[in-house]
Amino acid sequence: MRRIYHPYYKWEDVAAKMYEPPFDLQSEETASIELLSNPDGLLDAMTDVTINWPNATEHQLTNQESNRRAWLGQAACCFFAGSTAYATKSAWWKLTIDQRDAANDVADNVILKWEERVNGVEALFII
Repeated sequence: MRRIYHPYYKWEDVAAKMYEPPFDLQSEETASIELLSNPDGLLDAMTDVTINWPNATEHQLTNQESNRRAWLGQAACCFFAGSTAYATKSAWWKLTIDQRDAANDVADNVILKWEERVNGVEALFII
């Protein structure tokens, strides 16, 4: 996959204040924990990010040297719950290993589907 760059001022996650300091760390952590520990809700939120934040998604997910799972999880928490990246990183360590594994599996699935979609090989039927 070819790396695609967009200037930061075109990233939708920047506009959503994902990289700002938390306004209310405890409530943002709680919201992030709730989303990250709910695979079905996380799948929906991550998928919504890839559709509604095209510039940030393309910039971040075409960088295969970065932690794409982490970005997608932070972006989903910001998009769905308004949590900052800092609060989501803090929430991550409050999840169980099983919850983290499940969240990573969801991220891997969403990244794969996004890659298929942008490469024009999206399946006709989704199982």
